[in-house]
Amino acid sequence: MKVKNRPDLYVKRSSLPGRCKGVEKVTATSNRQPKERDFMTVEIDESFYFTFRSKPSRKTA
Repeated sequence: MKVKNRPDLYVKRSSLPGRCKGVEKVTATSNRQPKERDFMTVEIDESFYFTFRSKPSRKTA
């Protein structure tokens, strides 16, 4: 099967619709604190990957 290159069928930037000026950009803000990692007690496997143990979460019933 031969594929032909047909530039006249390409979508051109001038044929695309413009951006709506009434749309506001929504940005997500997060105040998450980075987790503290203790490199002195970390487990290291044979491939030298670190395994950090997470603190058990409290589950209330």
